[in-house]
This record gives sequence, structure tokens and C-alpha cells, in this order.
Amino acid sequence: MQQSQSGPGKKIINEKRNKVITMSIKQETSPTKNRPSWGCVDIGELADNLFFLERKWSETSCGPKAKVDRFFIPGTGFFPDKLVILRSILAIDNTEGIEKNLFEGLSQGASMGVRSISDRPIFSGAKLDWDLEIDSPEKVRIFLDKTLPKWKNNARANNYKISQLIIMNNPPEIGTKDEHANQFVLRARWDSFNLLNNLGSQLLVEMTIGTNRLRELDKRMEKGEGDIIRYQCLYRQTGFLEQTELQVGSSYVENTSSEPNRNFITSKPISSLDLSKINLGDARTIQSVLFQLDALIKDQTIRLLKRLDFFASIGLNIVEFQGYIDSKTGLRKMFIYGLRGRCDETMTGLHS
Repeated sequence: MQQSQSGPGKKIINEKRNKVITMSIKQETSPTKNRPSWGCVDIGELADNLFFLERKWSETSCGPKAKVDRFFIPGTGFFPDKLVILRSILAIDNTEGIEKNLFEGLSQGASMGVRSISDRPIFSGAKLDWDLEIDSPEKVRIFLDKTLPKWKNNARANNYKISQLIIMNNPPEIGTKDEHANQFVLRARWDSFNLLNNLGSQLLVEMTIGTNRLRELDKRMEKGEGDIIRYQCLYRQTGFLEQTELQVGSSYVENTSSEPNRNFITSKPISSLDLSKINLGDARTIQSVLFQLDALIKDQTIRLLKRLDFFASIGLNIVEFQGYIDSKTGLRKMFIYGLRGRCDETMTGLHS
């Protein structure tokens, strides 16, 4: 009798009878194995999914700045893969894996981006290296043969060590080094409040157009609200929508001399907003983004606000998006880029 092992069970093959008997072997599997067509786990299974994955993540160390990125590794199921900018986290000395991931991303039509992660906080004032627009085999070789060794030298000169690389599978029109007019970024913040015994929740969406950089949104907000689109939804404790307010920055209004009304306060949902009342320079983009958010909130599988409820419980109540207007089709497309917390993206309830 010859024994061989294949897959999750052990198969004993009797050569004389050509008969296969499968012996059941207990194995550890994810509690969220069966997923809906969207490819993300149900709301009620998010905690179990995180518990299962944290056990696996604990087997390898991870720099503090990379912990949140683990939610966007393909197949983790916290969000649908097709809705996020997927990424891999690899050890700096895993040259074969880095090369494989870069070439696989190119084969899928992505423009690859790479961020370096240090093994400890940097106090010298040096900034961690990053690279974008790795969109050809030639650029992959340049990164591996020239850019990466240069990063290692920079780290040594500033008394830190690069422990890992985050490899991003960017859509080509998002993952650019320069900012372009067809790009936009937004973040949605979900908070619960207790104001004078009035319990409820608030969704605050802040958006700006003409950049692919989330931190540019912060910079523009510091300068004023002229370049910011702000959308706010108030929900009662029962979950019913109570009030919405849209405020459009003056730079998006084509004729500001007439001082048009740029604030809309209503009890209607996003889909009922009428932006024709103001002369917007890019009404289609604003309307499309709000409609897409509305669809993610209403989708019975994704249920975006319920998902944010879960992430808020571990200190991550802000979801960030990058988007662009497709230069070929004109469609507005947006993808989840990251999650942040109330204080800092590393100050979460995640384990090491």
C-alpha cells in the first residue's frame, strides 16, 4: 500500500484495487469561508474574521505603519477586492516575492506603487521613501536594481532600517507621481454622538478635486473651504436618516460674483439632491461620488455604515477614497485607499 498526502485530507491509495479512501483531518479554516458574490464577509462575521486573521498575522512581525494596510491584502474580505486598492506587505529581503508581486500587478493592468516601512520610529526628520508609476518591466528592473539599494543606503544614513515594503496595485490614472485634473480624493468619517440626550450618528464626507493625494485634502482645508466639498448626514438612533447638508466650495462654482447659494439642507437622501440650482464647474463628479457612496450604504452586502461601525470599535472610523474620471469612458471611478483613526492610523486596537 502506498500513502500520499494531498489537500486538506490524507488519501490512502490501495494500488491493487485502485481505490481511494479519504481520512478526515481536522484543520483550521476561516469562519467566513462562504462569502457573497461581492467577495466580502457579512457584517456579523467581521469580528470572527479579524480574530482568525490576527492569529495568522501574529506569526510575522509588522511595522506600525503597515498594520492598517493588512485589511487591504487580497482575500481578507473586510471590503470587496474590486472596491479597494489592493496591496501586499513583504519583507525587505524577500526579493523574489517583491519581483513576483510587481510583475503580477503589471499583468493585471495596474500601475505599481511601493512604500517603505521602517522597523522603528524615525527621529532624524527623514521621510520614508516611496515610488509610483512602476508600469513596465523596465521600470521594475530599475526599481529592484537601483531604487531599492538607494533606499537601503538612505535608511542606514538616517539610523533606521527598512523592514518591509508595501506594494500597491494602483489603477493607472490614480497611481501617478503628479496630480491631474481628472483625479479626486475623499474621506468619510463616521461618528456617534450624544448631544443633550439626543442620540444619533453622523457621516461627514469631505472631498476635493484635482489631486490623488489624501494629505492634500488636509492642506486645502487649512487654507479655507474654497476647494472643499463637504457632505454631512445625520442619523437618528433608530438608524433613520434625519438631515443632510451639502456645502460646495467657491472654487467649484463657475460664477461666484452672484454669490449663489452653495448650501443645501434637506431631509432627503443623497439620490434626491439636485445640483442644478448652482452653476457647478464639475457637478457630474460631485453627483457621481455622492451616488456611489449612497449605493455602498444601501447595498445589503457591503452596508458601508455598518462596516464603519465595526472599524470604529477598533479605533478606525475614517475610510479614505481615491478616484478618477476615466479618460477613455468618462466614468467616475473610486476605490478605498485606507482607514484612519480619530488620532492616528497606528493608534488602534490592533495587536502586533
